Amino acid sequence: MDLSQGPDLLLSRPVVDLIAEAGGCSLARRLQFPDGSLCITEDCEKHIVFTELANVSNTLGYTACGTTTFRSLAPFTPCQYTLFYDAKYSSKFGEECMVVTPMPTHQELPSERALDRLSVFVEFRRSTTQDTIRQFSRMLSKWIDSVSRNGVFGEGPVQEISETVEFGRYGASFYFSASQTGPNTINWLILTVLNFGCDFATVDAIRLAGHVGKARKPFARPVKRIRIGDEGE
Repeated sequence: MDLSQGPDLLLSRPVVDLIAEAGGCSLARRLQFPDGSLCITEDCEKHIVFTELANVSNTLGYTACGTTTFRSLAPFTPCQYTLFYDAKYSSKFGEECMVVTPMPTHQELPSERALDRLSVFVEFRRSTTQDTIRQFSRMLSKWIDSVSRNGVFGEGPVQEISETVEFGRYGASFYFSASQTGPNTINWLILTVLNFGCDFATVDAIRLAGHVGKARKPFARPVKRIRIGDEGE
Protein backbone atom coordinates (compact mmCIF):
# COMPACT_ATOMS: atom_id res chain seq x y z
CA MET A 1 0.00 0.00 0.00
CA ASP A 2 1.35 3.40 -0.98
CA LEU A 3 0.40 5.41 2.06
CA SER A 4 1.63 8.65 0.54
CA GLN A 5 -1.14 8.34 -2.05
CA GLY A 6 -3.76 7.05 0.35
CA PRO A 7 -6.69 8.86 1.91
CA ASP A 8 -6.45 10.88 5.08
CA LEU A 9 -7.72 8.85 8.04
CA LEU A 10 -10.61 9.82 10.29
CA LEU A 11 -10.44 7.81 13.50
CA SER A 12 -13.57 7.85 15.64
CA ARG A 13 -12.97 8.15 19.37
CA PRO A 14 -13.50 4.41 20.11
CA VAL A 15 -10.84 3.52 17.51
CA VAL A 16 -8.41 6.08 18.97
CA ASP A 17 -8.95 4.52 22.41
CA LEU A 18 -8.53 1.00 21.01
CA ILE A 19 -5.15 1.84 19.48
CA ALA A 20 -3.96 3.56 22.66
CA GLU A 21 -5.04 0.69 24.90
CA ALA A 22 -3.68 -2.08 22.71
CA GLY A 23 -0.33 -0.67 21.67
CA GLY A 24 0.29 2.15 24.05
CA CYS A 25 1.42 4.22 21.07
CA SER A 26 0.93 7.94 21.05
CA LEU A 27 -0.71 9.34 17.95
CA ALA A 28 -0.08 12.97 17.12
CA ARG A 29 -3.04 15.07 18.17
CA ARG A 30 -2.43 18.08 15.98
CA LEU A 31 -5.81 17.53 14.30
CA GLN A 32 -8.06 16.43 17.15
CA PHE A 33 -11.81 16.91 16.96
CA PRO A 34 -13.76 18.11 20.01
CA ASP A 35 -14.74 14.56 21.04
CA GLY A 36 -11.18 13.19 20.80
CA SER A 37 -11.50 11.74 17.30
CA LEU A 38 -8.47 12.31 15.09
CA CYS A 39 -7.64 13.24 11.52
CA ILE A 40 -4.40 11.57 10.45
CA THR A 41 -2.65 13.17 7.48
CA GLU A 42 1.03 12.26 7.94
CA ASP A 43 2.36 9.11 6.26
CA CYS A 44 4.25 7.96 9.36
CA GLU A 45 1.12 8.29 11.48
CA LYS A 46 -0.94 6.36 8.91
CA HIS A 47 1.61 3.56 9.11
CA ILE A 48 1.25 3.44 12.90
CA VAL A 49 -2.53 3.25 12.60
CA PHE A 50 -2.50 0.39 10.08
CA THR A 51 0.15 -1.51 12.02
CA GLU A 52 -1.60 -1.17 15.37
CA LEU A 53 -5.01 -2.09 13.99
CA ALA A 54 -3.54 -5.16 12.26
CA ASN A 55 -1.96 -6.21 15.58
CA VAL A 56 -5.23 -5.70 17.44
CA SER A 57 -7.16 -7.69 14.82
CA ASN A 58 -4.67 -10.56 15.09
CA THR A 59 -5.01 -10.56 18.87
CA LEU A 60 -8.80 -10.45 18.82
CA GLY A 61 -9.17 -12.94 16.00
CA TYR A 62 -11.47 -10.66 14.03
CA THR A 63 -11.26 -7.30 12.27
CA ALA A 64 -10.97 -4.58 14.87
CA CYS A 65 -12.95 -1.94 13.00
CA GLY A 66 -14.95 -1.09 9.91
CA THR A 67 -14.19 1.58 7.35
CA THR A 68 -15.84 3.65 4.66
CA THR A 69 -14.18 6.01 2.19
CA PHE A 70 -15.56 9.25 0.76
CA ARG A 71 -14.20 12.36 -0.92
CA SER A 72 -14.27 16.08 -0.28
CA LEU A 73 -16.87 18.24 -2.00
CA ALA A 74 -15.91 19.84 -5.32
CA PRO A 75 -15.14 23.40 -4.10
CA PHE A 76 -12.52 22.15 -1.64
CA THR A 77 -9.00 20.83 -2.26
CA PRO A 78 -9.44 17.29 -3.64
CA CYS A 79 -8.99 14.76 -0.87
CA GLN A 80 -10.20 11.31 0.08
CA TYR A 81 -10.99 10.26 3.63
CA THR A 82 -11.28 6.83 5.20
CA LEU A 83 -13.51 6.81 8.27
CA PHE A 84 -12.79 4.15 10.91
CA TYR A 85 -15.44 2.94 13.37
CA ASP A 86 -15.21 0.13 15.92
CA ALA A 87 -16.05 -3.55 15.45
CA LYS A 88 -19.28 -3.34 17.47
CA TYR A 89 -20.72 -0.80 15.06
CA SER A 90 -19.20 -2.55 12.04
CA SER A 91 -20.96 -5.79 12.99
CA LYS A 92 -24.32 -4.13 12.29
CA PHE A 93 -23.50 -3.96 8.57
CA GLY A 94 -22.35 -7.53 7.89
CA GLU A 95 -20.43 -7.57 4.61
CA GLU A 96 -21.40 -3.99 3.86
CA CYS A 97 -20.37 -0.72 5.50
CA MET A 98 -21.82 2.60 6.54
CA VAL A 99 -22.05 4.85 3.49
CA VAL A 100 -20.82 8.43 3.28
CA THR A 101 -21.26 10.30 0.01
CA PRO A 102 -19.90 11.56 -2.22
CA MET A 103 -17.80 8.44 -2.67
CA PRO A 104 -14.53 8.71 -4.61
CA THR A 105 -16.25 7.21 -7.68
CA HIS A 106 -19.13 9.69 -7.69
CA GLN A 107 -19.13 12.32 -10.39
CA GLU A 108 -19.40 15.93 -9.28
CA LEU A 109 -22.93 17.27 -8.92
CA PRO A 110 -23.70 20.99 -9.37
CA SER A 111 -25.23 20.94 -5.88
CA GLU A 112 -21.75 20.39 -4.40
CA ARG A 113 -20.89 23.97 -5.29
CA ALA A 114 -24.01 25.37 -3.63
CA LEU A 115 -22.22 25.60 -0.28
CA ASP A 116 -24.55 28.29 0.97
CA ARG A 117 -27.25 25.60 1.17
CA LEU A 118 -25.51 22.25 1.58
CA SER A 119 -28.06 19.46 1.93
CA VAL A 120 -27.57 16.56 4.32
CA PHE A 121 -29.62 13.37 4.41
CA VAL A 122 -29.08 10.84 7.20
CA GLU A 123 -30.50 7.38 6.57
CA PHE A 124 -31.50 5.32 9.62
CA ARG A 125 -31.44 1.54 9.85
CA ARG A 126 -34.84 1.32 11.53
CA SER A 127 -37.97 3.40 11.31
CA THR A 128 -37.95 6.76 13.04
CA THR A 129 -39.18 6.83 16.64
CA GLN A 130 -39.92 9.71 18.96
CA ASP A 131 -36.68 9.01 20.79
CA THR A 132 -34.74 9.03 17.51
CA ILE A 133 -36.19 12.45 16.70
CA ARG A 134 -35.42 13.80 20.15
CA GLN A 135 -31.85 12.55 20.26
CA PHE A 136 -31.05 13.55 16.68
CA SER A 137 -32.33 17.07 17.22
CA ARG A 138 -30.31 17.33 20.42
CA MET A 139 -27.19 16.03 18.66
CA LEU A 140 -27.53 18.49 15.80
CA SER A 141 -28.09 21.41 18.18
CA LYS A 142 -24.86 20.57 20.03
CA TRP A 143 -22.91 20.36 16.76
CA ILE A 144 -24.20 23.76 15.71
CA ASP A 145 -23.11 25.23 19.05
CA SER A 146 -19.62 23.78 18.56
CA VAL A 147 -19.11 25.43 15.14
CA SER A 148 -21.20 28.61 15.31
CA ARG A 149 -18.22 30.83 16.24
CA ASN A 150 -15.36 28.88 14.69
CA GLY A 151 -15.09 25.72 12.65
CA VAL A 152 -12.56 23.05 13.55
CA PHE A 153 -8.82 23.27 12.82
CA GLY A 154 -8.96 27.01 12.19
CA GLU A 155 -11.75 26.92 9.63
CA GLY A 156 -14.53 29.50 9.54
CA PRO A 157 -17.87 29.08 11.29
CA VAL A 158 -21.16 27.62 10.15
CA GLN A 159 -23.27 30.75 10.06
CA GLU A 160 -26.61 29.49 8.86
CA ILE A 161 -28.56 26.28 9.22
CA SER A 162 -32.11 25.29 8.44
CA GLU A 163 -34.52 26.07 11.26
CA THR A 164 -36.07 22.64 11.08
CA VAL A 165 -35.17 19.01 10.46
CA GLU A 166 -37.48 16.95 8.27
CA PHE A 167 -37.92 13.36 9.42
CA GLY A 168 -39.17 10.67 7.09
CA ARG A 169 -39.88 7.11 8.07
CA TYR A 170 -36.23 6.10 7.72
CA GLY A 171 -34.24 9.31 7.73
CA ALA A 172 -33.68 12.96 8.50
CA SER A 173 -32.78 15.84 6.19
CA PHE A 174 -31.59 19.40 6.77
CA TYR A 175 -29.22 21.93 5.24
CA PHE A 176 -26.58 24.37 6.41
CA SER A 177 -24.27 26.99 4.93
CA ALA A 178 -20.70 25.72 4.45
CA SER A 179 -19.65 28.76 2.41
CA GLN A 180 -17.48 30.18 5.20
CA THR A 181 -16.10 26.92 6.57
CA GLY A 182 -14.19 23.92 5.21
CA PRO A 183 -14.03 20.13 4.84
CA ASN A 184 -12.79 19.45 8.37
CA THR A 185 -15.85 21.07 9.88
CA ILE A 186 -18.03 18.95 7.58
CA ASN A 187 -16.05 15.90 8.70
CA TRP A 188 -16.79 16.86 12.29
CA LEU A 189 -20.49 16.69 11.42
CA ILE A 190 -19.97 13.22 9.91
CA LEU A 191 -18.20 12.06 13.08
CA THR A 192 -20.96 13.56 15.21
CA VAL A 193 -23.63 11.68 13.25
CA LEU A 194 -21.54 8.50 13.56
CA ASN A 195 -21.49 8.97 17.34
CA PHE A 196 -25.27 9.34 17.26
CA GLY A 197 -25.49 6.11 15.27
CA CYS A 198 -23.34 4.27 17.80
CA ASP A 199 -25.21 5.59 20.84
CA PHE A 200 -28.85 5.83 19.76
CA ALA A 201 -29.98 4.69 16.30
CA THR A 202 -27.87 2.93 13.68
CA VAL A 203 -27.07 5.19 10.72
CA ASP A 204 -26.79 3.41 7.36
CA ALA A 205 -25.75 6.44 5.33
CA ILE A 206 -24.82 10.12 5.42
CA ARG A 207 -25.46 11.73 2.04
CA LEU A 208 -24.17 15.22 1.25
CA ALA A 209 -25.13 17.62 -1.54
CA GLY A 210 -27.84 15.47 -3.08
CA HIS A 211 -25.68 12.38 -3.69
CA VAL A 212 -28.35 9.73 -3.32
CA GLY A 213 -26.58 6.68 -4.71
CA LYS A 214 -28.41 3.43 -4.08
CA ALA A 215 -30.38 4.37 -1.02
CA ARG A 216 -31.42 1.33 0.98
CA LYS A 217 -34.62 3.11 1.98
CA PRO A 218 -35.95 6.02 -0.10
CA PHE A 219 -36.82 9.24 1.69
CA ALA A 220 -40.55 9.62 1.26
CA ARG A 221 -42.40 12.81 2.06
CA PRO A 222 -41.61 14.12 5.56
CA VAL A 223 -43.71 12.64 8.33
CA LYS A 224 -42.52 15.18 10.87
CA ARG A 225 -40.82 18.55 10.79
CA ILE A 226 -39.39 20.01 14.00
CA ARG A 227 -37.21 22.94 14.98
CA ILE A 228 -33.59 22.04 15.68
CA GLY A 229 -33.08 21.66 19.41
CA ASP A 230 -36.74 20.94 20.13
CA GLU A 231 -37.65 17.64 21.73
CA GLY A 232 -40.16 16.83 18.99
CA GLU A 233 -43.07 16.15 21.32
